[in-house]
Amino acid sequence: MIKKIFLFLSILIILFFIFCSIFPHLITSYNPDEQNLNEQLAPPNKKHILGQDKLGRDIFSRIIYGSKISIYIGFFTVFISVIIGTIIGSISGYFGGVVDNLIMRITDILLGFPGIILAILIMSVLGPGLNNIIIALTLTGWVGFCRLVRGQVLSLKEREYIVAAKVISASSFKIIFFHILPNIISIIIVKATFDVAGVIIAEASLSFLGLGTQPPTPSWGMMINEAKQYIMIAPHTIIFPGLVVMILVFAINIVGDYLRDYFDPKSL
Repeated sequence: MIKKIFLFLSILIILFFIFCSIFPHLITSYNPDEQNLNEQLAPPNKKHILGQDKLGRDIFSRIIYGSKISIYIGFFTVFISVIIGTIIGSISGYFGGVVDNLIMRITDILLGFPGIILAILIMSVLGPGLNNIIIALTLTGWVGFCRLVRGQVLSLKEREYIVAAKVISASSFKIIFFHILPNIISIIIVKATFDVAGVIIAEASLSFLGLGTQPPTPSWGMMINEAKQYIMIAPHTIIFPGLVVMILVFAINIVGDYLRDYFDPKSL
């Protein structure tokens, strides 16, 4: 019962942030870039429920508008990573041989570096920016899906129904996309869910380091970075953005745990 309550609340949280990312103007009437230097670092009050930052900007509105960055990068990056990783992993596992060895050596090299370190390296070359974050996180994210799909394809391609499809001269394309992938889509969905949470944290980390979106565009990681020097005199400026990242990532992980248990009852 408690687990279902947490799941329900998590879904509501995710849907809320998705709604905020699409219709932020319906949640708050404040302009996230509007400055009021007379009210710098003002604590939460009736007018500004989460207080104001060092430039007097409304923290609540910046969090709401910042959700667009996190949600967009989180879901879009994972979506691209799934497509690339699934296609390459399917080719690698199904055909094997030289193609498989080449792809696996490339993935081994990429997996040899911590993902966030590799993303920082790529961002330092490409420069800061929304599109560059997606490119950097996609280049580090597809390898996990590639290895996962390859392993599943290696296991499934020897099954009787796949052998039967080969006997009737079904094309490799049809076998991969109509007979193999439908049987591993649940595993891909579970990993993708957890990866969305990981990408949101990675984006916040890059923005915190100054490699993400640039001012005045609101970003949760950048908000934390801007507020770190005021943690003692105005803790609300850093607590609320950090709390939002934690809540959203926690909610996504709860949904991921449920999906894993749903698709694999043996894991319960």
